[in-house]
Amino acid sequence: MLEDQTLKSLIKEGGQIVVTQYLKGVYGFSDAIANRFTALVDMAGGWQVVVDRSQQQLTGIRGEKEKK
Repeated sequence: MLEDQTLKSLIKEGGQIVVTQYLKGVYGFSDAIANRFTALVDMAGGWQVVVDRSQQQLTGIRGEKEKK
């Protein structure tokens, strides 16, 4: 159980570092803005929630286009 929690924590922290570096490198965000953005996403439920919501919106947009 402890090993599982440790692994999850390491993956979560590593993911945040990678995303922060990506935002800084690709979008040119400052350290402060990139860190705040990743913290905001984490507080909102994590990156999987963002991915799921984006997929729902894209599916909805595609469905609306097909109806027209």
